[in-house]
Amino acid sequence: MTNYFFNEGDTPQPLFHEEVDSHERELHAQVLNQEQLKEIVELQEVELNEKSAELETLRHENAYLQHLRDSPDLFTVSEIALDYGLSSVQMNQLLDEHQIQYRYFGQWMPYSEIRELDLGQTVTFRDRGGQNHYYWKWNSKGREFIYHKLKKVGIVPLSEKQYQK
Repeated sequence: MTNYFFNEGDTPQPLFHEEVDSHERELHAQVLNQEQLKEIVELQEVELNEKSAELETLRHENAYLQHLRDSPDLFTVSEIALDYGLSSVQMNQLLDEHQIQYRYFGQWMPYSEIRELDLGQTVTFRDRGGQNHYYWKWNSKGREFIYHKLKKVGIVPLSEKQYQK
């Protein structure tokens, strides 16, 4: 049985359900494709934002490490502690907790395996009473070593904190 519809002149015209159904399916597919594309674009935007934030963090980490490498001097724990917003007492305790150094007769010294890595040197000074005192100063390689060791446990310099998630 063929269905008809009437136009203005009341002449019956056959209604082709197949054409209408096909056209509706095509429109529905286009709408779905547009929705899928919109979702894909939104996901890519989120991923791009995450990658941009990660890249920014890496840029600041690289800048800090380059600063360490460019420093030819020796550094006290107090100077290194400033990068982290810590006191020298806090930094010494932190380095002790992470098996980087230990206290020996009132002086902080790196463990022997760390001393062997050429990360600094012992400095001697004579007090007013003529007595010698020894302490450790870190070189730029040592500062970088500390940086990586502390970063593994989530402790980063102040200059990098603002860029972490």
